[in-house]
Amino acid sequence: MLTVDLINEARERISGRVHRTPVVTSRLFNEAAGKQVFFKCENLQRAGAFKIRGATNKILSLTPDEKSRGIVAFSSGNHAQAVALAGREAGVRVVVAMPDDAPKAKVAATRAYGAEIIFYDRQKEDREEFALNLAEGEQLVMVPPYDDLLILAGQATCGWEFLEDDPRFAVSRLSLKLLTTRASRS
Repeated sequence: MLTVDLINEARERISGRVHRTPVVTSRLFNEAAGKQVFFKCENLQRAGAFKIRGATNKILSLTPDEKSRGIVAFSSGNHAQAVALAGREAGVRVVVAMPDDAPKAKVAATRAYGAEIIFYDRQKEDREEFALNLAEGEQLVMVPPYDDLLILAGQATCGWEFLEDDPRFAVSRLSLKLLTTRASRS
């Protein structure tokens, strides 16, 4: 279960390795929506998306043995880039399973961050199964884009920052703390 403790551990682990991105609003968007809307600008994040938060948390949580074996991920874009960058910074070999029709810019960025890319045909092969076969064959550690508590905790740091960045969210912060405290007791 994802808890405040896991998110706080992730915050400490990734501190200094990801950007604290701004929260902004737009008058034009607010007028069109008929209410005030806030945006957490994770497009300004390292590797261009919030995915770096989860990837960094997961990779930094690996044991020395796991790091020495290397990691594998499956993605056609943002997660691939995040894993490649976080892996490079942790000194870990990164293999990424990408569809052969992935956007060229995403492929180039993932390679530039140091990942080895192995292509598959998305019409004929299941991406997760393809990556799991790579993991098994080379004894790599899987770094999934979701469905992993360390990934989720890292990505949740984005929401936590969002709540901290504006005093108008104080009630939301208190509600979140109460909800997660109750959930962790059950």
